[in-house]
Amino acid sequence: MLLWKDAKRAQAQELIDWLISVHSNGGWPIDLVNMVAFAELGSSSTNSALTYSRVLDVLAEISKTNKNSVEEFEAVFDKQLKSASLAAKTQVRRWQFFIPIEVKLANDMPPRVQIKVHGKTFYVIRREAVGHRLDAKSREALRNPMHMQVLTGQKTEQVPAIFLSVSARGSSWNVAWNDIAPAFDAFRGLVELTLDFYGWRHGGGGKSARRKIPGPRWMIARASGATAEWMHFVTEEEGGTDPFNLTLEAYAVIKKNAVLLRKEPAPQSTLALIADCFRLYSQAMDARFQHLCLLGFWQLAEAITHSETVGGNTDKVVARLAWHGIGIGLKASGYRETLAVLGKKRNDIVHRGIHDVQDDDINILKFACEVAIEWLIRIQKTLPSTAHIEHYYRLRDMNNTDLEAVRDCVAYLKKDKG
Repeated sequence: MLLWKDAKRAQAQELIDWLISVHSNGGWPIDLVNMVAFAELGSSSTNSALTYSRVLDVLAEISKTNKNSVEEFEAVFDKQLKSASLAAKTQVRRWQFFIPIEVKLANDMPPRVQIKVHGKTFYVIRREAVGHRLDAKSREALRNPMHMQVLTGQKTEQVPAIFLSVSARGSSWNVAWNDIAPAFDAFRGLVELTLDFYGWRHGGGGKSARRKIPGPRWMIARASGATAEWMHFVTEEEGGTDPFNLTLEAYAVIKKNAVLLRKEPAPQSTLALIADCFRLYSQAMDARFQHLCLLGFWQLAEAITHSETVGGNTDKVVARLAWHGIGIGLKASGYRETLAVLGKKRNDIVHRGIHDVQDDDINILKFACEVAIEWLIRIQKTLPSTAHIEHYYRLRDMNNTDLEAVRDCVAYLKKDKG
């Protein structure tokens, strides 16, 4: 298995020689030179599986021999990877995750609340039902905020009443969660977009997130027959917020909208782009500080407008996003000029550290993104791939003469290719 292209093999050999030369029975000295060497060896490879820990394992094995060549490194890497893959397959188990959410269910909610996203079914269950699925020790901890705080490392004032439950298979909880995470992030974005679509909100003095439902700060994972494991999320949430009241009406709309992403979308499809938009929307709504919220929504705007094909050009993002505002009742130039100013503010934040962002800035950018997401949802069957989206943006500004020329060229190319 080739880990480095020809032009980088000599560099990789130099790094391997150096790291082997400073290796001792106790491992490697921890210093700046060695840290950079490890990072360069992995970063210069074409294989993302060559992680820092894998580099350590391979070097540790070949350091016991006199075979320190790039080819030997690649052979040992291949052997270790196959061995790890075989071991993982024999240890695959079903993992169930329980994620606390700050939600209060209305009295008329059905007894079985569930939503399917990306092929993963998320169940809304009460604390008592979670307890029945845990081992005795974890069940006891679930009743005691102090025990929960010790297990999660998160400040916990009261035991959550409502949880999300979802499951996946994997050799460890990390592997299983990595399978769930994209669906979970899209699920959160779907919920937030449904609950706050076209909402005009204020950020509480610039230090409060705009989301309706706080992101979880911890969760529980349990494999069949094993003791539960507790872990925490890296989040800006501080806890102590009032639960969001989830009504039957809101649940019905969320469930209806979720049909769009019931199955995992194909790569490079418009549905996959919409799922990415939901995730980015959720991240933006989670941001507590004004400037980070604006950056989050600008990142969403870049995804919607497929800006990677134009090098992330701010003017292109503005032009493409502003176009979606035509015909929705806005006056004169709509929000084109405002988006241009917001693009400049985004650049000031990124390149100059200037954080001059107001609530109305975020609300207008949020509104513009929501208008564009609604368009994506509406045309996802007509323009089913991101290639379609890009060609649409590019062709939309052409006059009829140019469009006819493109049509004739396409017809000729199809005929020429038989």
